[in-house]
Amino acid sequence: MRRRCAVLLVAIALLATTGCSVRAHTAYEVNGVATSNDQVTSMANRCGAVVQPFPWVNMSALVSDMIHAELAREVAQTESLSFTDDELRAPIEDGKFGDQYKAMLADPVCAQLALGITLEQAAKESLGNDAYIEIAGKIPVSINPRFGVWNANDLTVDGSGSLSKADG
Repeated sequence: MRRRCAVLLVAIALLATTGCSVRAHTAYEVNGVATSNDQVTSMANRCGAVVQPFPWVNMSALVSDMIHAELAREVAQTESLSFTDDELRAPIEDGKFGDQYKAMLADPVCAQLALGITLEQAAKESLGNDAYIEIAGKIPVSINPRFGVWNANDLTVDGSGSLSKADG
């Protein structure tokens, strides 16, 4: 009886930790591709070192920008939109997105985020804002509750998130 109890407790512990561990370490998923909390932290640290003051009011805002960049890449691919790096860099270098995004171009990782945001703008201009929102809104997005709640109707992260909310 004791052995059965011990095996049962081990099984329950394994199920509990494996069932939560992936979700607990995931910041968000776009179309089934996960981005970890560590990747978000790394982006914050890296871009925070390049851009002063820190361009996001909180981590939820950074996660929102990262989701928007991923959605823009998905929409561009599904809609066969093609923009060169020069076309995407031009509005940043011209100051359309502010000095913070211009500074992000100096770092290859941060540049990918900045270019993703300009890709979103270019895709909206190409498809029309409403069409873009409709297409992007159909792409599955899930977000860890600690960063807020994804609103597919207007492509926003609502709320500031809560560390007190469960991850699943």
